[in-house]
Amino acid sequence: MKTKYPVIDFHASWLVINSIQGCPKNCKYCFLKPDGLNGVLPEEITNPENAVKELIEYKLYNEKTPICLFPNTDIFATDKNIKYLLETLRELKKKVVKNPIVIITKCKIPEEVLKEIIATELNIVYFISYSGLDGTIEIGINQEHTKQNFILLKDYDQKVIHYWRPFLPQNSSPEKINEIYDYVKEYASASIVIGLKVKATMIDEYDLSAINLTREEILKADSIFDSKTYSYIQDTLKHTSDYPLFQATSCAISFVLGIPDYKAFYNTKTCEQLNRCTEEQRKICSNCKPTLITKGNVVLLLKSLDIEVNESNIEIEGDTIYINEINLPFSYKSYLTEQLKKTIVVARDEADYYWTTSVDSADVKKF
Repeated sequence: MKTKYPVIDFHASWLVINSIQGCPKNCKYCFLKPDGLNGVLPEEITNPENAVKELIEYKLYNEKTPICLFPNTDIFATDKNIKYLLETLRELKKKVVKNPIVIITKCKIPEEVLKEIIATELNIVYFISYSGLDGTIEIGINQEHTKQNFILLKDYDQKVIHYWRPFLPQNSSPEKINEIYDYVKEYASASIVIGLKVKATMIDEYDLSAINLTREEILKADSIFDSKTYSYIQDTLKHTSDYPLFQATSCAISFVLGIPDYKAFYNTKTCEQLNRCTEEQRKICSNCKPTLITKGNVVLLLKSLDIEVNESNIEIEGDTIYINEINLPFSYKSYLTEQLKKTIVVARDEADYYWTTSVDSADVKKF
């Protein structure tokens, strides 16, 4: 049975338009697999006009948060998907949506389609997902097409981030890591380095017995990483050049757009130890001075979201805000993090589907 996700949502690093769900590719590690949404034809949940209308009317919509288009499919996987993408971009342009746009793909971007995308004059960041895994794991993916995307996008002077995930035994040797690194740094502005993201349904679906971690440890982690691979990236690869490497997706977006951190990572462990950022970007983030946040500010913001609280529910300790005695969906927590520029600690709704992330102050768990 297929799981349907909200058409509009607020994730860890971006708003999403999720009006096409399902991917014909069949990557073995895909988070869509347990939900019956990979290895299937994409399904249009609503048309582009309605999707953009829902976005603008969404309670958490604002004009600054990047918008990720169609994370529950690969939008370049089929001709029908591509047609839908172009219609959506034109609708976003028509409605004067000013947010940066994120498009993620492993599939080939046709040059003539890229020209049509560029013609919309929207501020687009391309995430090219290239892991070096072969067709026995990324079933239906042509790695040469993925690699050609980097060249094409650079030729057209587009903003490109290399999405480097996941790390599995087949792509984690120093030789393979260096091969990918040496290729992408010639074309992309930065890489986001992520281990394996795992949610509860994935643990139930896959055999993770080789991973020496408990179920609870896996679910509380931002991602899980082989310790030798993680050490090689952090202790060796990061020091071979000045090419930026990020663990926080939003930090990579901020870097490529030349804007300050928008997810309260500046001066945290993620910022200072895990990301390999540039001095210029750190100055941009440091020059954005945080405003004084009071308990009253937090209460007013929550009440604007129809959440009844009072100041007795709120504690503020330095750069962390604790919201007590209520549960919130992750979307609200992510939104509050952006609006208040603070780390938010609040209990999650039990039914929330979104996985644990660095926005939850979760760490990478090594095994």
